[in-house]
Amino acid sequence: MQINLHSPALADLGARLHDHLAAAGQALREGDYRTILFSIREEDGGLTTGRRGEICRRSVHVSQLWVAEQHRGAGIASRLLARVEDRASQEQCDRIHLETRNEAARRLYEKQDYAVSGSLPNCDGTVPLYYLHKPLL
Repeated sequence: MQINLHSPALADLGARLHDHLAAAGQALREGDYRTILFSIREEDGGLTTGRRGEICRRSVHVSQLWVAEQHRGAGIASRLLARVEDRASQEQCDRIHLETRNEAARRLYEKQDYAVSGSLPNCDGTVPLYYLHKPLL
């Protein structure tokens, strides 16, 4: 057998690999999760804040959360997280999890009762990547 490198990755080969992993219970299929998106827009339609995530089984993963620089420190991210938690409870989820490399964001999450469950030091060569979670019981 020969090991072959595919860079960039071949889409059909990647899809077949994912199908095998999903059949073995090691990966999610597209129907296993739902994407949810919250946003706040300016009157002119410009994006002020956005939060994207996925609901899978009884968990919510916050994959993206962004606040425009001029609105940071005004409590918008905290309000948005509260809305996400409300939605997660409506969906009968029992936890939220996320990752961040931003120290200010980590502190914000910790103030909102998220706990660091792990980290990767020097993830991008300079700063750690933090894994955080919050139980919703």
